[in-house]
Amino acid sequence: MIFVAMILLGSVIGFVGAGGAGVTITLLTVGFGVPVHTALAVALAAMTFTMISGTVSHYREHEVDVKPGAIIGGSGMIGSIAGANVSNIMPSELLATMTSLMFIASA
Repeated sequence: MIFVAMILLGSVIGFVGAGGAGVTITLLTVGFGVPVHTALAVALAAMTFTMISGTVSHYREHEVDVKPGAIIGGSGMIGSIAGANVSNIMPSELLATMTSLMFIASA
């Protein structure tokens, strides 16, 4: 059931061009009872493949300035590893609350 829901969600989000991490996390945690730590990891992993395919596409079109992109991408990788390590030691309730606040702030 989760597989079918994610395929449908990905199709709808891809069609309208929206960012899907927030919707994915919400669907997994609220709709399917997946722990918030796992839902965040799934959303981040999915974004990694989207980012890589976008980077390759733009690079082929010569629309990428490699040096600033490498600096920003490398910094993002370091930050994501640090954030993942911090989130692993946080209680689920606090992580869910902080994630919800980030969704509200970004809305």
